[in-house]
Amino acid sequence: MKRKWIRIAAAWLLTTVSLLSLGCDGKAPENKPTDVRAFASVSVARYADLADAAAKAPGELGARQALYFPAARYTVTADLRLDCPVQVAPGAVFEVAAGCTLTFADLFTAFDVQRRLFTGDGKVLIMDAVNPGYADWFCDGTEDDTAYLQKGVDALYCLGLPDKTFVLDEIVIDTPTRIVSAGGMQIPVTAQSTVKNLFTVRSGDVTIQDLLIDMDNTQEGSAAIFLDTSAGDLKNINLTRIKFYWCFAGIVDTGTAAHGIDGIVLDNLSFHGAKDTQIVAVDNWKNVRILEVEVTRRLYGGHTGINVNVMAYIFRHMSDVFIQNLDVNGEANRVNTAVPEEWYATHLDGSGMEFTDCRNVSLNRCLVEYVCGGGFWIKDCSGFRFEDVQVFTHHNSGFVIENLTDSQLNGLKASPGADFAAITRDSFIMKNCRNVTVDGLMLRTCHGNGLYLESNEDLTFNNVNVLYN
Repeated sequence: MKRKWIRIAAAWLLTTVSLLSLGCDGKAPENKPTDVRAFASVSVARYADLADAAAKAPGELGARQALYFPAARYTVTADLRLDCPVQVAPGAVFEVAAGCTLTFADLFTAFDVQRRLFTGDGKVLIMDAVNPGYADWFCDGTEDDTAYLQKGVDALYCLGLPDKTFVLDEIVIDTPTRIVSAGGMQIPVTAQSTVKNLFTVRSGDVTIQDLLIDMDNTQEGSAAIFLDTSAGDLKNINLTRIKFYWCFAGIVDTGTAAHGIDGIVLDNLSFHGAKDTQIVAVDNWKNVRILEVEVTRRLYGGHTGINVNVMAYIFRHMSDVFIQNLDVNGEANRVNTAVPEEWYATHLDGSGMEFTDCRNVSLNRCLVEYVCGGGFWIKDCSGFRFEDVQVFTHHNSGFVIENLTDSQLNGLKASPGADFAAITRDSFIMKNCRNVTVDGLMLRTCHGNGLYLESNEDLTFNNVNVLYN
């Protein structure tokens, strides 16, 4: 990781703030920190009996009093858990022997965030949920970003990224973890060509937020975030304030529907220059919130050439879903009029979104615009409630709905464009649906029917307008 002056400033600020932070039990450390040397029987140069000295320290400390480690090399040769706040001076290093685990179970404050703190082949766990830790604490200066970033993920409950990071291999998250920006801004994370999945999540209670993820160097079949449910269900996944660039896939799951995800939040995500489907949710997601998410397929200076059948989002086997402001943006204009329109009719900017076998879905304020494929493909679903959903396509249907039951669709608009005169599509198609009310439907059509209905039962339409031009 590059060392920049802004990183130093951010690190100083975070260290200062951390000293004022509340502890894990909501209380700040009290009294002056106690030096660990008060409990050791050997020289400060080397604490061979650190386990004995530090293990008895918490019982001797006052309420919420911190244990202070001055500059020295501390050797840990047995499992050690510290249940008190800990403060570490610059120059302190903990060498953890193989087979041993050093656990900091309360607030952990290091006064030099850019320096290595931990060596050895043992395991370190820092359970501080308030202050972020840093991958630099595990870096010996010769490893690439990937190696010590993985060490940081394994050791820290909250990993802060203070600077731009280059990743050569997947980062596996198999314990509850928060990965956040440590500098008060979105931090770039760039995946190199060797990366298949940038982050592989195999644990529940995982948060990733405030990152700029660049996947432009990766190959087809890669994903920025892979939610791996192959071994069992995941719970409480939170992906917030992330910008994705040039992804073949942004967020995908295992895709077998053998297990599921219970409780997932996708909040304030944007996918720029999307090369393929950006969210693939197949593994029985439930209790889902999707807020302020956008796929943009425009490339600077030209069209994307994405096949018309490629969705921006695929949602299957989902239940209890709340969605607000879920958008898809394609290319507004045909770029090259010399290219036959048949090519554009099948290759320009893909489709909108698919819902299959989904239950209890609320979708509010959604816009799909300038795609050549369809806007919405809804099949075998029930309990849908749509409010203010608009589709503009270069051609093809705005809504194709089959086997939808017990639903209320309000404020829908579909406007196929007039670019492709040889192609006939209906704007709004409903087949084999039952007990559905559509209130407020505005359709524009050029070369097909505005509204096509087939084999439905108990449909109610109010306020329908069809414009032919």
